[in-house]
Amino acid sequence: MDDKDSSIESIAKKIFIQAQEDIQRVQSEEIQNNNIGSTAIVTCIDTTTSALYSFSIGDSALFLCSGKKFEKLTIEDSRNGYLICRGKITSRDASRMPAGNALDWYMGKHVESQELWSHVHKKRTPVSSKDIIFLCSDGLYSVF
Repeated sequence: MDDKDSSIESIAKKIFIQAQEDIQRVQSEEIQNNNIGSTAIVTCIDTTTSALYSFSIGDSALFLCSGKKFEKLTIEDSRNGYLICRGKITSRDASRMPAGNALDWYMGKHVESQELWSHVHKKRTPVSSKDIIFLCSDGLYSVF
């Protein structure tokens, strides 16, 4: 990893840690709503190297469209998501197994910020100026 990669990751880490701490603060202040959580994706495009950096946790999704090819860049943090990622089941199979869609990792989970960061998916993907990037909240990307 070069200095630029390290710098971008450092900024993303600060964003995730701050968000985790903010969510946990709200959880502690609003006792009736102590189970709130969120998914998160932080992205950055380095135009000098034509690289897309993505950092994600939860079940929101980031897609890259290069020509007619769609590639999902994120991993869903659920039992079904991990099985899909490993090619063990299809997205259609997962839709029939709703219990496996419960999230294992998300912002606001009752863990220390450093532990949460260790579960954030980190990816560097080459991109071109003709590529299209889709950011989809959970549940809105089943058509891909």
